[in-house]
Amino acid sequence: MKSPKDPLVSAFALLEEVPFCPESWVPMLQALRSATDSSLAQIMAWGDSGRNLPANLWSEPQWKENGKEWLEEGGADPGRNPLVGAGAALGELQSLADWEVMPKEDRDRHPLFGDFYRRKDIPYFCVAKPLIRGRTHWVFATLRGERQGPISSKGRASFERITRATALALQRTEAIKREGALVLRGALDALTIAAFILDPGGRVITASRRGEELVREGTVLGLKNGILVGCRDADTNRLQHAIGACVSRETAAGIPEHAIARLRNMRGEIAGRILALPLPRDRCDIGLGAAVLLIVETRQEPPACTVPQEWGLTRAEAAVAAELIRGARAEQISRDRGVSITTTRSQIKVIYAKAEVKNQPELMALAARMNGMCESASDR
Repeated sequence: MKSPKDPLVSAFALLEEVPFCPESWVPMLQALRSATDSSLAQIMAWGDSGRNLPANLWSEPQWKENGKEWLEEGGADPGRNPLVGAGAALGELQSLADWEVMPKEDRDRHPLFGDFYRRKDIPYFCVAKPLIRGRTHWVFATLRGERQGPISSKGRASFERITRATALALQRTEAIKREGALVLRGALDALTIAAFILDPGGRVITASRRGEELVREGTVLGLKNGILVGCRDADTNRLQHAIGACVSRETAAGIPEHAIARLRNMRGEIAGRILALPLPRDRCDIGLGAAVLLIVETRQEPPACTVPQEWGLTRAEAAVAAELIRGARAEQISRDRGVSITTTRSQIKVIYAKAEVKNQPELMALAARMNGMCESASDR
C-alpha cells in the first residue's frame, strides 16, 4: 500500500475536498507538482478572448505576479502563444506536451518562449483540459525547468490520472455553486427584478422570471450559447466589457464599483440599461460560481401621443424629443445616443422650431396638453 505521504495519493484526497473547501486547491497543486516532479503546477479558467483569466491558481502563490506578467505579454493570446493556440483545440481530458507543439529549437527562437519562459526557467510543460463550459476552458498544467527537462512517461501518466479526478471535482463544484445561485434567484423573483446571475466567464447560471421573459421577448436581449447578447454587436460588446470589468477588477481587498451598459431595441433606440455588479468570491475561487449579478432596467414604451405626430419630426428627432419630454438634458441625451453634443443641440433647435416653442419646459407643457387631448379622444 502506498504511503499517505505519496503526493499522488495526497492529490486525490485533496480533490475530494476542493468542492467544499476552495483553499485546498493550492495544496492539491503542490501535490501535483511533486507527483510529476515539476517546478510548478497551475489551473486556470481561460476565455477565448484571452483578455482576462476568471481563475488562475498556482502551486506557488507568489507566482501569481509572474502570471500577470505572462498575461500582459500576450501569454493568453493564441495568436502570440502557440501553446495556447494548440491547447484551445484540445477536447476535454486530452493532454499536450511541449515537444508536441513545436521543436525545441523553434521554441528557443520564439519571442515568448525564448524570453519569458526561458527567463522564468519553465521551458518544458504538459497541459490538459479537464473541463469546457461554453467559451471558458479550464486548463491544467505542470511546468518544468531546464535541469528537469521534458516530463517523463510516468509523470505524464500521473498527470493525466489527476486530470480525470480534477474534472470530477470541477463538476461537483459547479453543482454546489449552482445551488447557491438558485437561492439568490428566489430572492430576485420575489422582488420581480429582471436579473441574471453569471459565472466569471460570462455564462448565465440562472435568471429571474422577468429576466427569462426579456430573453423570450427578444426586444433588447438574447441568449446565444449561454451568453447574453444585445440587439446589435456594439451593444453586445458594451455588455461583455461591463461583465469583464466586474470580473477582472475584483480583488481580495473588496468589491469594485458597478459597471453600466446601455441597451438598445431593434430600432436602435435607447431601451434601458444593465447594471453589472460583482458578487463576493472566495480567494481561491476556481471560476465556476456566481461572479456577476446583472440587473436590467428597461424603459417603458411611451404612450402613442408622447411625441405628437403634428410636429412632423424625423425618427431621430422624435427620439430626442421623447427624451426631452421625459426631462432629460442635452448632455444625457447625447451620451445615451452615442452622438456629439453639437449634433444633439442642433436636433433640439429643429424640434423647438417645428413644435413652435422656445425651450424645454414649453415643449414638455405642450406635449402634456396634446397628450391629454389624445387620451380624451380615445376615451370617447
